Amino acid sequence: RLLVPGTVDEIREVRHRGFHGGGQVRFVHVRPVHLAEEQGSVWFGFTGASECSRSYDRRDGNGDRVDNGFDVNEVAAQICDRKTDVAHVLDEVFNRNQATVDSFQSGRAITSILNKIKQYRNLAAARSVWRWMDQARIRKQTQHYNNIISCCERARDWRSALEYMKEMDRDGVEKNDVTFATAISACEKDANWEQAMALLDQMEAEGCDLAPHAYNACISACEKGMKAKLAMGIFERMKTKGVSPNVVTYSAMISACEKAHQWKQALS
Repeated sequence: RLLVPGTVDEIREVRHRGFHGGGQVRFVHVRPVHLAEEQGSVWFGFTGASECSRSYDRRDGNGDRVDNGFDVNEVAAQICDRKTDVAHVLDEVFNRNQATVDSFQSGRAITSILNKIKQYRNLAAARSVWRWMDQARIRKQTQHYNNIISCCERARDWRSALEYMKEMDRDGVEKNDVTFATAISACEKDANWEQAMALLDQMEAEGCDLAPHAYNACISACEKGMKAKLAMGIFERMKTKGVSPNVVTYSAMISACEKAHQWKQALS
């Protein structure tokens, strides 16, 4: 489910054209679900089936086509097979032709592979790719760390997520808002509100771009830890920092107040 603000006409346009979620996935049969209204904007959730194309390329953040030279779905599926020699699979793909060599050396191929593996929620497979990167002397970049930290988050392993963040510090790799938000979300899965708060403090101290998703994950961690007052403090803090709350923020806040039996706060 994806949350977007939009008018009825914009929703109709999405229903007509479909919604491209990035990579090889396209959402079809999109149905808008009215969620809430806030300051004149109507918030909808998009629900629908997804299509996966058997493609050898993806698109980057700018919408430009990125040719990896191999089928990412197929390679990721092989890597996630416990019987597979991961190093052998990656060596074979890496040396297939000049296009694959360039894709791996630039880091694009690893980004695509890790992104697909995290959808399988297979942290062990992601770690195998990580070890192969060292053997192949492929430089680990921010997006690679973000993907493997996301694998940790989906595996509910916040300790490993923090270890990868420490590795980023040791190797001089820059962290960004996605890095922190994903690590905070990993802590949230285990209701570890103390570590989530510490990461939020660190994110602000390091001068990363401030985005709602990091604050939302921290509020959710406090909600799961039955810390409604702390959740309210984070809510006020994000507004002080100039970060606009969204539907996810308000939903987490209402849940936190409900669990603490503070219904008056929830209504306010």
